[in-house]
Amino acid sequence: MRASVYGALVAKPIAFPDDLEIHLFPVRKRDDSQIGGSFLFEDHQSWDWVRRNHPVNSEAEPHIKAGQPISVRIGWIVADFPKGTEFPEGSAFEILEP
Repeated sequence: MRASVYGALVAKPIAFPDDLEIHLFPVRKRDDSQIGGSFLFEDHQSWDWVRRNHPVNSEAEPHIKAGQPISVRIGWIVADFPKGTEFPEGSAFEILEP
């Protein structure tokens, strides 16, 4: 199902720069605080993909090169989720397609 979720998109290096795990952590819309739970995207991405698709600041690259996860963006994120996915209580989301 396709849904829009308010959350933090995080990139975690597996083998920088070509293999990054992408995680979505739902956060509270009112203050961006963590709710709990996360979703791991099946497809890994490259650092080039992250930079092309999301505005990351210059301070992010040294952290991810050092093996640390970085926050890519916080906001509405549209993605495909397995049918029947349940979002954590307090999540802001909208189902776009079943």
